[in-house]
Amino acid sequence: MTQEIISMIQTGNQALINSDYLLATKLFNHVILVEPNNAIAHAGLAKALYHLRKIPEAKIAAEHALKLDDTLTETRIYLAYIHLFLNDDLNTGYLLAESAYKS
Repeated sequence: MTQEIISMIQTGNQALINSDYLLATKLFNHVILVEPNNAIAHAGLAKALYHLRKIPEAKIAAEHALKLDDTLTETRIYLAYIHLFLNDDLNTGYLLAESAYKS
């Protein structure tokens, strides 16, 4: 990871903290264009999209992040929220949340 990528991820995370979800989305998407297998960028994108209520897109980003790095606990929690939000599979949402809190 280059210093530029690290800086963009840090700025994206700060944008999330500041509730600037559009900026966070832009930054994480740029990182993903440069480094498609960057799990942290996919996880950050999932969080930003979740807060923008772009739930189907957030689900895709979270699932991809976890496919790249299954140790991302916070991303598991967001994916659990997404499943609960969508009401598509409450059992999966519960199991994801439970596994995230146990890790």
